Amino acid sequence: MGIRMTQWVGLNNRALDYVKGEKILSYQKEEKRIYPDGTVEILPIEDVYTSSVKVEDSGKCAMGMFEDEKIPLKKFVFPNGYVVYEKEQTIPWSSGPIIFTALHDERGKWIKSTLWTSAEIEEYL
Repeated sequence: MGIRMTQWVGLNNRALDYVKGEKILSYQKEEKRIYPDGTVEILPIEDVYTSSVKVEDSGKCAMGMFEDEKIPLKKFVFPNGYVVYEKEQTIPWSSGPIIFTALHDERGKWIKSTLWTSAEIEEYL
């Protein structure tokens, strides 16, 4: 008999691409290492990037198999103010819930390109 547990699949690659945003230089990191023998090593300056799309908690959660198992869903805010939300698309059962999420807009309309297909879902069952 298998272990019963919640399986989080989340967003598919199309949805992740949808909210990827543009790469923005956030800061430059400079690192200096000082070793016990007194040797000093200065590493090259490294650019650190973030996305133009801000990721926040939406204030909603997907419920797992157990009462106290809550998985926060995300809210994605684009630079122009456009907002999309992660929401449970389907939760089939296979030794526990398998949670698939997709994106919807502020009116609650699914963004069709981010939806899981039946064939994709079947691969997890």
